[in-house]
Amino acid sequence: MLKELHWSLSPLTSIHWLSMYMQFLGNKEAVKNDGEKHVVDQPFTVPDTLREDFMNMAKVLDLVLFDVASLRYSYRELAAAVLFACYEPHSLVEEVTGYSYADLLKVVEWVEPVVKVCERLRSLGDPLLIVEGVRADDLHNIQTHPEQDFEEIMADIEREREVAERARQKLPFARRRGPLRARCTNPDQITIFT
Repeated sequence: MLKELHWSLSPLTSIHWLSMYMQFLGNKEAVKNDGEKHVVDQPFTVPDTLREDFMNMAKVLDLVLFDVASLRYSYRELAAAVLFACYEPHSLVEEVTGYSYADLLKVVEWVEPVVKVCERLRSLGDPLLIVEGVRADDLHNIQTHPEQDFEEIMADIEREREVAERARQKLPFARRRGPLRARCTNPDQITIFT
């Protein structure tokens, strides 16, 4: 079997899952337009209009994976939780990921402080770097790192988690409905394919 696959084996990482989910978000427009209920047969690429969101969510996943507690969750769950923390309506994220918000509530609550910290660190517009030799449609795959000290960022995330935990203890059922606000672009308000 490996010879038939040309020894081309690679596990699906959280970034792969995120990329697939973003592709599915983009394809939701194609499904609406075609009336078909299947994903269009094309390579997995993040639609142009979602690339900035993909880059920001990839940064969240990078920081999440630095925490040993991330091992409690699958890569698929982590990527889905980041989508839930960033996008509304949840019905769309549920359709794309196959998870319900309730199923991933604990993971979403664990990921949201990282999303908040990344939002604060995000520079205005968060422009794509220009890298010689890299095609413009592939620049979103270049991993960038924040200028801030890693230890400071992780301490900030831990403070956010403590604040969120205190808030949940005061109002234990208030958070069951979803994020306080969408932190990324709402896919229902954009045109995916031109």
